[in-house]
Amino acid sequence: MLRLILGPAGSGKSRLLYNQISALSEKGEQSLLIVPDSMSHLAERRLLLHCGNRVSRYARVCTLSRLAGDILAASGDKPAFLDAGGRVLSMYRAISSLRGRLRYFDERAERPSLVSAMLDTVNEFIFSGVEEDHPALNNPAIGAKMEDIRDIYRAYMDICRASSLDPAQALDKARENIRASGLMHSKHLFFDDFSAYSQQKMRKSGLLRRKK
Repeated sequence: MLRLILGPAGSGKSRLLYNQISALSEKGEQSLLIVPDSMSHLAERRLLLHCGNRVSRYARVCTLSRLAGDILAASGDKPAFLDAGGRVLSMYRAISSLRGRLRYFDERAERPSLVSAMLDTVNEFIFSGVEEDHPALNNPAIGAKMEDIRDIYRAYMDICRASSLDPAQALDKARENIRASGLMHSKHLFFDDFSAYSQQKMRKSGLLRRKK
């Protein structure tokens, strides 16, 4: 069952979650409180202050990024991810593969600034849930600049599939391995401050639907 608790800041939403987690821990049931990266340490302190040290046996505060790593490790699926240098090299290869076909960026294809800007754009696309075949990217009215961005994005993702994944894809891989990991079995899931999650992280809250 999915239950949303909505209200302005300071209205007691988090306190209500802590009360529920505490009640579940009293019954020996496991809970997972998922929060944005920036809130993880604060949420851990608040949970212990509100529920006492005993709750640490039954409840854990986690970010979606950390949970993704745990899922992949537990499932045995250990995909290779690009490091910072690998991302730059892969993007350079993607842009270079399109030389002569780019309409807007062709003259600046060798510039490091284009590589950096496109890596930022890839992150935005992935975190916003914009897939390579998104209808907006296939709209003939998008213009030369967006067509180039689309083609570079697709070329970069093709390179990632053939070698190592972009780190931003970790959540997608984790979603594929939730059942195999067994980490979600018999756990109550709580999300706090979900307004801070990107579209990708909200979609990956498909943890809720796939945990059984």
